Order: sequence, then C-alpha cells, then structure tokens
Amino acid sequence: MSAFGGPLRRGLSLQADAGAAMRRARFVARVKTLAWHVGATVELDLAPDVMVGRHLAVTIDPGSHSVVRLGAGSSLGDRVTVMLKGG
Repeated sequence: MSAFGGPLRRGLSLQADAGAAMRRARFVARVKTLAWHVGATVELDLAPDVMVGRHLAVTIDPGSHSVVRLGAGSSLGDRVTVMLKGG
C-alpha cells in the first residue's frame, strides 16, 4: 500500500470536504449579510455539491433583487468577483 493510501487518504479527503463546506457556508453568510446591509434581496439556490473557491469578492447593488442558481457540478473558482445588480 502506498504512503498516501488507506486512513491517511480518507483523512485528507474529509479535511478537504470540511474546508469546502466552510467556504460555502461563509459565502452564503456573506451574501445574506451584505444584502441586508444594502437593503437588497438575494435568493440563493445552490446544489449540494457546488464548490466555492477561496478569496471571493461579492458586490450587491443597493435595493436590488437577485437570484443565484448554481446546479450540480458547478463551481465558483478562486479570486472570483460576483456582482449582483438585480435579475
């Protein structure tokens, strides 16, 4: 068995999954908080397997209403700017 097989590999995979879940939760919280601060509404519909990258920037136009739908297998890469202007 290789040095990276078995329990170690599963541990690394679980750690990566936990990091991805945390980034996703932070993205959702950031969007909701920012929308509240600028008096906007954002409807988020994210498939359970959507991957969210690191260092995302989010801008939301004041008073706007936006809908974000990302289906299965979708991802937001590292250093992406998401601009929600309504629609």
